[in-house]
Amino acid sequence: MASSDVVVAHSAFDVLRLGRSAQFIVGRLLRFWDSKNIKKQGEFMGITLLLLDEKNSVIHGFIPAGRSPYYRPLLKAGSVVRVSRFEVARCTNMYKITDHPFVIRFIPQTTIDEVVANAPVINVEKFMIRKFDPLQALANTNLELPDVVGQIQSVQGSDLKDAGVMSRVTVRLMIEPMVVVYLSLWDDAASKFRGLISSGDRTQSVMVVTTVNPKIFGGNLYLNSTPATKFYFDRALEAIVEFTASLNAPLGEAFPCIDNKDGIRKKEVVSIGELNKFITSSDEQTQEADFICKARVMEVLQQNGWSFISCTGCSKKLEKFGSSLRCNRCANPNVTGVIKYRVELVVDDGADNATFVVFDKEMVKLTKQDAAGLTLDETFKTTEDEYVQVEGGEASASASKNVKGEANEPSPSADGVAEGTRKSLREYRVELLVDDGNNYATFLVFNKEMLKLIKQDAATLLHDEVSVSYHTIVQTVTITDTYNLLHINETASVQVKYGEPATLVSASYTSTDEVEKGGRTHSRE
Repeated sequence: MASSDVVVAHSAFDVLRLGRSAQFIVGRLLRFWDSKNIKKQGEFMGITLLLLDEKNSVIHGFIPAGRSPYYRPLLKAGSVVRVSRFEVARCTNMYKITDHPFVIRFIPQTTIDEVVANAPVINVEKFMIRKFDPLQALANTNLELPDVVGQIQSVQGSDLKDAGVMSRVTVRLMIEPMVVVYLSLWDDAASKFRGLISSGDRTQSVMVVTTVNPKIFGGNLYLNSTPATKFYFDRALEAIVEFTASLNAPLGEAFPCIDNKDGIRKKEVVSIGELNKFITSSDEQTQEADFICKARVMEVLQQNGWSFISCTGCSKKLEKFGSSLRCNRCANPNVTGVIKYRVELVVDDGADNATFVVFDKEMVKLTKQDAAGLTLDETFKTTEDEYVQVEGGEASASASKNVKGEANEPSPSADGVAEGTRKSLREYRVELLVDDGNNYATFLVFNKEMLKLIKQDAATLLHDEVSVSYHTIVQTVTITDTYNLLHINETASVQVKYGEPATLVSASYTSTDEVEKGGRTHSRE
């Protein structure tokens, strides 16, 4: 890293202007990490870094993957640096790691130099600490990746003395008096933490953990690690000093470490009985395993339905509010919903039976169709012989029925054009309000589906001035046999992950790019 001995007037973080300009900043490089795209097998996206200025304001920067090889050797955590000729842009609304609204983007003209002399006085560390109530509000939203401070109550995992193992480690962490949450460490974070507890003093139980992703599962708050997660045990840190003072209790007892020697450690085929034994012997849902359970689907339980309307923003179930639907988490008046699976399956492996709750991602694999498409297909179901093919390949209702001996002869229309080759110049676009007895929503229906409903194309309907009654368009479908409707194979291999929330977001409806500012390389969160 090049060094600079003179610091001229520089911009504070709170007065930065959007766009590219000659402005430059001076700040302490707190930490940096690689950002990866979890949707593309952990594809490297670039380097994310955190900077702190003399006004105690934190901003984050981003170095794209193409320029990372040049800048990486110039980065040293803890150093004071001068950054100039960069671009200032607005932060996205997802995965925020600072309270600042802007982000600094490195461009080809950007320079970064270490300030050796005449540097401003800047604190050594600053964290975005969140307490229990804010963490609960952030859970399952992916809006922020906050920091937490707490006291370790216990550590559980496999091979805890081997720093090379990257399997999950679960830490029971007290973040407020009498308030305990679960810290789930994965991959590199799990490996680093194993190294810390095996070589360090276990009586030092208070730590700061950075950049975690809050989730709620089984009524418990889980804080999932990310590639940006780091651990701080320095007792001189202000956050640790304040937390220790709030405990009003002496420290010094070593926290227990529980090694899961008898847990299911690898993905293997297990029986329902073995699975039940594993669950009942677990300690407050802190064990985790991948497994395959082969069983026959005996029944689809119908009392709780087979689908729900999910918010496209956060995947939470939409709730009725008057004559509309709303998301209590997003609080967006223009919320958009999509139908997703939630199916309760009774399965039997020949010796035992159990009820599996299967969500959207797994049900799409079983049925080879998403919930929205299945709902439309069943609602607008009709036989193909009621239609003829029109120009352009779109199905259109025939104005006349085929009779014996005339199956291959299209009946002429009034203008002399064959009925089977008439091109429609108008197409349907109809908004339908539908209700399944539990929830309701507005569906936007286009030409193909409307043709199935009213047996007539839009051009003919307009020409003949046919009036279609409301009850013809809005149909109520009663699903009497959910098992047959879902077309589930009797025998299925169901992969279930115990100790983690089921995924509600179907890939075909995900609008978030899922590139965490320190995201995961597995879809466990």
